[in-house]
Amino acid sequence: MSETKPPLESSRLRSRGGCLFLGLPLVLVPAIILAYAGVWGLGLRGRPAEGDTVRVSYAGCPEAGAPVLARVEQMGLGDPRIEEQEGGFALIARMPADERVAAQIPITLTERGKFELYWGAERAERVAGPEDVVEVFPRMTGDASATSVVKLDPELAGPLQRRQLEDPQAHLEVFVDDVHVDTLNNTSPLTENEVDIEPMAEGARDAIEEAAARAVVLANPLPCDIEHTGTETVP
Repeated sequence: MSETKPPLESSRLRSRGGCLFLGLPLVLVPAIILAYAGVWGLGLRGRPAEGDTVRVSYAGCPEAGAPVLARVEQMGLGDPRIEEQEGGFALIARMPADERVAAQIPITLTERGKFELYWGAERAERVAGPEDVVEVFPRMTGDASATSVVKLDPELAGPLQRRQLEDPQAHLEVFVDDVHVDTLNNTSPLTENEVDIEPMAEGARDAIEEAAARAVVLANPLPCDIEHTGTETVP
């Protein structure tokens, strides 16, 4: 007894439906990734500067004004500019509406931003410094946090990675402004010429803010030490 085959048109419809079902991940996965990246991008950029316009005074070399201006432009402060004054310079800019964040910015800008990478403990061998940094940026992670990524000159990072592979028992230590901030085991050697610095803060919000601020500071190191001497609201 022969089986009755379904009409040809019905077969085609079911076949097409199955193909569409199998193809859904190809559409949904990129969409989810883009949405996820978009949310993180907004989070790292923060809210627009809608707070008070202030004059932030600093004592130090006038040459530090240029990297300070670059930092606040990267942060997204409103209409920033630098004015020279006796013994230093002043930053005039519109701050974020979040008073907690706005209060942190003047002090954050005084950080020198000196990145250094050492082989082993006790800072015995310096293998990289600010002169070897080509880019710095924050990177989102899958656990609702972020890290600061320091991209090194490939001519330095390539040989350093090979050295790590040859000596997996050793490690690298990361210092920022002479403070130890991270240890990188050679069992996970550098990839893409990048040093991924974990934040020291524990809370998700604090960790994200620390990673973003560190990226801004390390991307624009200061040529000298500066001191915050006062902040006043201006019309």
